[in-house]
Amino acid sequence: MAKRSKPDSMREKLEGILQFDLSSCLTNLCLASDEGEGSGPTYHRLNITDSVASEFRAIAGNVIRTQKKNLTNGTFAIRGYDAIAKLDSHEIEHVDLSQYQHVRQQIDGLADLSSLAAFTNHDGIDGKLRFYVIVVDSDGDDPIYFFRSCSPKMELQQSSKFALIFAKGHYDTFNESLFVFDKGVDCFCSGNDLFVLNKGRFETIFQFFEEIREAASETLETIRATIPIHNFDELEAACLGHIQMLKKLKNIAAQPYLARITMDDIKKVIKEMGLSLSVKKYRGKEKLTFDSTDKWEILRLLDDDYLKSVMTGEKYEVNSKRTM
Repeated sequence: MAKRSKPDSMREKLEGILQFDLSSCLTNLCLASDEGEGSGPTYHRLNITDSVASEFRAIAGNVIRTQKKNLTNGTFAIRGYDAIAKLDSHEIEHVDLSQYQHVRQQIDGLADLSSLAAFTNHDGIDGKLRFYVIVVDSDGDDPIYFFRSCSPKMELQQSSKFALIFAKGHYDTFNESLFVFDKGVDCFCSGNDLFVLNKGRFETIFQFFEEIREAASETLETIRATIPIHNFDELEAACLGHIQMLKKLKNIAAQPYLARITMDDIKKVIKEMGLSLSVKKYRGKEKLTFDSTDKWEILRLLDDDYLKSVMTGEKYEVNSKRTM
């Protein structure tokens, strides 16, 4: 389980990044493509004009201004990254990259921009673009990287649509390489501090699926050894084929109580919360039964998603929570 920074510390780190002076910085744009399953991104640097650099610098500036405003008026909260927790519109998440080496290693490929091959055309990367990065850099400060995931619509050549260009009084088809950028940013980082604005896109950019899948497999083995479950192989197959269930397992793995759960604890929760789960004897041994008609219920039980309000006494099923 990754260590989580305290809220005050996360705020200070964000404030430090937001002090960056964009007026005297260099702005670069890099494309990241996939070169094979499991490999890190391959970066290409685009040779851009001053006017294009100014456009991307404006996108970076808008992110900085927005986050400064949010800090000033107190309308949002900074949370430590939690794979399963859902972000509300007023929240961003902080990722300590020293605790997420698979992300750190992917960003390290941008450390020396001068060594990156210049992008000239689509040869070899058609359909492989994963994300792009706006890099703002100035002497004396760590650069800030602004990441945005790519979609097929970004590459006009890959679109089913075609473009017309007006020149010399006529419209003609436009057949050159063309990228269409929006003004969004999914996450940004400087040093070891990354802040997530769009969680799903952030996880896509840095290919969290394999990292989550590996952690989930370990959690399943822990559950198999700790909690007798009938039809466990069916539960395992259901989880390994579903990204949200994998995230749920990653969250379960972080719970300190997992190794202490007993069948008496399980039966108590089932009775108290009126769950449809059942515990039956198989060859003389009590087992929790996995039912494929509700693949989530055992995971919700193990993640302690069934709560009773201290204030009202009402019982709840929660779909996202953070430890206080």
